[in-house]
Amino acid sequence: MLLGISLAVQSVTLMAGGEPGWPADVIRWVAGPLVIGSILAAFLSRRWERRRARAMKEGRQA
Repeated sequence: MLLGISLAVQSVTLMAGGEPGWPADVIRWVAGPLVIGSILAAFLSRRWERRRARAMKEGRQA
């Protein structure tokens, strides 16, 4: 969400003819790793859940 807000503010600022300030840069540097981390966590969670479901289907405890 922070990344989206940051990009929207930067776009509006650029369209108005201004220069984006340092707060937009800071938010982007903070939000970027959070977005990547959440995507990675979702991928690993789904993979773990599929593996667990497969093990339960085969009759093993996971």
